[in-house]
Amino acid sequence: MNRHDFELIKSTSFGSISLHKNGDIILVYFNEGCLIDADVANEVIDEVYPIILKYKIELFISDNSAKYISSTPEARTYLSNNKSLSLLKAHAIIAKELPIRLMVNSFIKFNKPKVPFKSFNSYDKVIKWLYRFKDVNSSKVSSV
Repeated sequence: MNRHDFELIKSTSFGSISLHKNGDIILVYFNEGCLIDADVANEVIDEVYPIILKYKIELFISDNSAKYISSTPEARTYLSNNKSLSLLKAHAIIAKELPIRLMVNSFIKFNKPKVPFKSFNSYDKVIKWLYRFKDVNSSKVSSV
């Protein structure tokens, strides 16, 4: 499982938003060098919220595997508790670089997101973990 299992929905100033081929996971990919500040955090939420509602998404991946991504304290606070997050059952982050993994682990420890939140270094592990939270009554497969 990898990014190729996701269909691009929208390109944005911070990266891209894609939907899993099964229609049940949203993926936000951040571009190399992206500074996630309050403005970018607001843009992410404004972009993903209608998609989450439209497709009834409950699982979310942030792909922070590009190099040199950073975030501000204000952005981390906002991203730990917002209208999009309140609709989700779980959120996972792909983080391959050590500095990004440390930042993500600090985010989880100090900002305490309101849904289960975990960092991984591969899509296979992320998908397996996220599907633990999938509603067993929902066997939807939808197209984008």
